Amino acid sequence: MEKYNKLIKCILLLAIFILVTLLIKKYFKPFFTIVIIFYFSNPLYKFFCKHKISSNRINAFISILFINIIFFLIILLVGNFIFNNVDVFKLQYILYKENLNIPSVANIINIQEFLNSIKNVISSIYSNPFIKKGASYTFEGILAYFIGNIIVYFVLTDKNILEKYIQELISEKNYMIIKNKLYTINKILQIEMGLVIITTIETILGFIILKIEHAVVLGLICGILDIIPYIGTIVIFIPLILYKIYCKQYIIGIGLILLYVLLAINRGILEAKFMSHKFKIHPVAAIISFYIGIKFFGAVGMFMGPLYILTVKETILN
Repeated sequence: MEKYNKLIKCILLLAIFILVTLLIKKYFKPFFTIVIIFYFSNPLYKFFCKHKISSNRINAFISILFINIIFFLIILLVGNFIFNNVDVFKLQYILYKENLNIPSVANIINIQEFLNSIKNVISSIYSNPFIKKGASYTFEGILAYFIGNIIVYFVLTDKNILEKYIQELISEKNYMIIKNKLYTINKILQIEMGLVIITTIETILGFIILKIEHAVVLGLICGILDIIPYIGTIVIFIPLILYKIYCKQYIIGIGLILLYVLLAINRGILEAKFMSHKFKIHPVAAIISFYIGIKFFGAVGMFMGPLYILTVKETILN
C-alpha cells in the first residue's frame, strides 16, 4: 500500500511540475532575467552591505546597475567585434544583397527607378512576418527584462519581509520545502556555469586547431551565448560553417561540424556526471531529466527536469 501511495505522490508531483513549468514558460517571461540578474548581483550586494558602502536600497540599486552596465558593454563590444572583424558575416551580406535586390550604382542615376527600388525593399521588409514577430518578441523581451530588474531589486532589499510573508501565507514547513528547492536550483545553476567555462575552453582550443581567425574571441562569444537560453553556440557555428563551405574550405567546414557535435556530446556527459555526483542520482536519470525537460519545456525544463527527479527521489526515500 505504501508503494502505491508513493507512486500516486510522484504522479501528482509530475502534474504540479508540468503546470508550474508551463506557467513560467508561457506567462512569466522575466523568469530568466530574475535568475541571471539575481545570481550575479546578489554577491555584489552582500559585499556592499558587509562593508557598509551605503543603505541596503542604494546598495541593491548600485549592484543591479553595475551588472546591467557590464552586460550592456559585453553585448556592445561583442556585437561591434563581430560586425567589424569577423569575415563570416560577409556571406550573410551577400545573401541579403541577392534577396533584397539592392539597387546598383547604375540604377541610382535614374532617380525614379532608385526610389522604386528602395520602396520595394522597405515594403518587403515590413511585409515579412519574421520581422513583425521579431519586433513583438523584442518588445516582450525588453518589458520582461525591465520587470525582472525591478523584482530583483525588491527581492534584495526586502528579502526578510518577503520570507516572513511567505511563511505566514503557506506555513513555515512548506516555505522550507520551497527554500530547499531554490537552493537546489542554485546548485544546478552553479553546475551550468562550470560547464559553460569548460565548453568555452574546449571551443577555443577547437578553433585554434582548425585555424579559425579570432579563435579566442569567438570562443568567448560562444561561451557567453551558451549562457543565454534558446540561443547557444549554434548562432556562431552555423554562419561559420556556411562561410567555410562557401569559400570551398570543406575540410574546415566538416571539422567545425564535428567540433560542434563533440562539444554537445561532451557537455551532456559532463552535465550528467556532475549532477549525479552533486545530488547522488544515477547519470542515466540525470541525462533523461535534462533531455525531456529541454525537449518539452525549453530552457525552463533544464532546471525543472532535474528538480523533479530530485523531488521524486526524496519522496521515495522518505
